[in-house]
Amino acid sequence: MSVNERLEYALELIKKAGDIALKYYGDDLKIDYKGVDDPVTAADMAVSDFLEEEIPKKFADDGILSEESFKQSDVKNLREKKYVWIIDPLDGTKEFIARNGEFAIMIGLCEDKQPVMGVVYQVAKNWIFYGSKDGGAYWLDNGAKKDLRVDSSFDKDDLTITVSRSHRPKVVDKMMDELKIEKEFVTGSVGLKISVVATGRADFYYHPSGYAKEWDSCAPQAILEAAGGIMTDIFGNQLGYLKDDVLQKEGFLAASLGVHQYILENVKAELD
Repeated sequence: MSVNERLEYALELIKKAGDIALKYYGDDLKIDYKGVDDPVTAADMAVSDFLEEEIPKKFADDGILSEESFKQSDVKNLREKKYVWIIDPLDGTKEFIARNGEFAIMIGLCEDKQPVMGVVYQVAKNWIFYGSKDGGAYWLDNGAKKDLRVDSSFDKDDLTITVSRSHRPKVVDKMMDELKIEKEFVTGSVGLKISVVATGRADFYYHPSGYAKEWDSCAPQAILEAAGGIMTDIFGNQLGYLKDDVLQKEGFLAASLGVHQYILENVKAELD
C-alpha cells in the first residue's frame, strides 16, 4: 500500500483521536511528569493507545514510534521497517492543561527513515494540516480544503517569526534584535508553529534547543516540505530519524527556501 493510502487512514484516525482528547479537555486532569517540566496526562495516553492499536489493523508490517510508549531499545528493529509511523499524541501538553486551544495531535510517517507524510490536527479549532511527498499540502478549515504553498519571495525588512508561548529562548531574542524583526506570531505546540509557516501566517520558525525529539518534527516537516518549504537543523543540516538518540540535538529551522537561506547566511547559529 502507498504513502497516500496511509495518509487517508491517518486523516480518518486523527479525527477519532481528536474526539478522544476532547473527552479530557474539560476535566480536572491528573497530571504526571516524565521529567522536569515535562507533563503527561490521561489524554496523552488515551490518544497514544488508540493510535497504536488502530494503525496495525490496516498496516501490520509498519513500525510505530510514539512518544508515550517509546523505548530506545525498539529503534534498532524499527530501522528495519520500510515505513515507520512517528506519533506525538498531544503536542503542546502544557497548552492542553491550560485549555488555551494551542495543542495538536501529530501523525508522521517515515519511508526509509525520511519523513514523507504528516498530519497535524489542531483539535480545538477543527483545523487539520496535512501533506505528503509528491502529493501536495492542504489545510482543512472546518472541512473547507485549502491548498498550501509556501511563497519563496520575502521582504527581509518585514519578516514574521513564530515563537513559543511557554518558552522564549534568549537566542531568539538576540536574533530578532540583530535582524530587526519586530513581528511575531505566538503559539504553543511545535507542530502548530511549523503549520503557521506552512500557511504563510509567519515566515519562519527558529528552534535553537537540542531537546525536541523526532515526534516533534516528523509530521510538520513532511507538511512544510510538501508545501514547498524546507526544514533542517539550525546549521542547515538534514534532520535525522530513527537515530541512536531520538533528540533533534541541533534544533531546527523551518521556512521557505528563500527565508531559510537568508537566516543561515545572516545568523550565527547557536543553541540555547
